[in-house]
Amino acid sequence: MLHSATSAAAAAADNKKKADLKKELFGSKSNIASKTDSNTGGAMAGVMASMNETKEKLHERGEKLRQVNDKTAELANRYHEILSLTHSLLLTHSYLLTHSFTDLLTYSLTLTHSLT
Repeated sequence: MLHSATSAAAAAADNKKKADLKKELFGSKSNIASKTDSNTGGAMAGVMASMNETKEKLHERGEKLRQVNDKTAELANRYHEILSLTHSLLLTHSYLLTHSFTDLLTYSLTLTHSLT
């Protein structure tokens, strides 16, 4: 009997050591749950931070696109102003050339008639 009581006590002690080692290595069920909650909370915080950063970058990109759009509109307006001015100058230059040539031709013909 003594031997079986000793064996049972030794087995119980061995099982206790194994249980303690298991708790030390893996933690208790409540400890595992709290670690999972804290890990999930930390992961959620990381996801939220990443989403906020992405949102801010999208906002900055939108602002840059608005600035580019404004500059493009300004350049288009300047282009049309320059085009209009160039057209006016060409018309004026053409008019002057035409009239100057006509005046020169008339003067030349007058000189020719006066010499004859």
